[in-house]
Amino acid sequence: MQNIIATLLEAQLESFSKEFLDTSRTVFYDDEKKRLIHSGEFGMLREACVRGLLKNFLPGIYGVAQGYVIGQCGEISHQCDLIIYHKSFTPYFHTPEAQRFFPIESVIAVGEIKSKADGTVLDDALEKLARIKIMREAIIDAAIARCRPSINRAYSPKDNLRDQVVTFVVCEEFTCSNDILSERIKKSWAGSLPRHRVNLISAIRNGTCTYKDCNSRPWMYPVEPDGTELPIRLNVPVPGKYGHIALFLRYLILLVEDSTVLYPELTRHLNSLLVCQRIVDIP
Repeated sequence: MQNIIATLLEAQLESFSKEFLDTSRTVFYDDEKKRLIHSGEFGMLREACVRGLLKNFLPGIYGVAQGYVIGQCGEISHQCDLIIYHKSFTPYFHTPEAQRFFPIESVIAVGEIKSKADGTVLDDALEKLARIKIMREAIIDAAIARCRPSINRAYSPKDNLRDQVVTFVVCEEFTCSNDILSERIKKSWAGSLPRHRVNLISAIRNGTCTYKDCNSRPWMYPVEPDGTELPIRLNVPVPGKYGHIALFLRYLILLVEDSTVLYPELTRHLNSLLVCQRIVDIP
């Protein structure tokens, strides 16, 4: 019997791949000059492709947008290509130009979208994503809104990987060797540790990077619960097939559904505003 779900999924992934790889380049590539035109719009179209794909598969309680992540101590991230957040716990902070700002507490995942990813491009993306995880660990006041499993426990991103922000990269292809790819993923920035490594990397042409657990299965966390580092695995696609993208989606959805969501501590975020007031006692 024909697997209807698999057939529909393959059609969607084929359409996504064509739009990401071909449509974006056809619209914004000058064949005569052999270079991109309007590179900013080229990147925005690819980001929109990935956002559309994720919105098709993530439950409706999650939003997907671009913007900035704000830490409790006033830290601000780079402009993130993709932010997955919980709609029920995320206040709407924005500028008149519709640039959005997300409290770190309700951010579930952050993704970077790249074209051809060599060692330098990966360094830039992975360093930015590691800083987001470090920002999450700097949270001072944490009130859990949702966690898996649903039990009473303290928030502890250093000990429970579900309490961390999920990070991922989507790109057109890897243009570096597997050794360099592995070396970059394992690199440290700004005091980052193995638990701060990226969760998933998917290259539309090359394959999807996951980790390999103790049973030799693909896994989406870089370390075991006891902190043991896991080796990296590249899942290479069969020509003309999209199993590696389906694998990326499967594990990203698992990560999002398993992640801890916190109530935004607005007192922390608004503290500088709250202290700028004059108190008058009324008899």
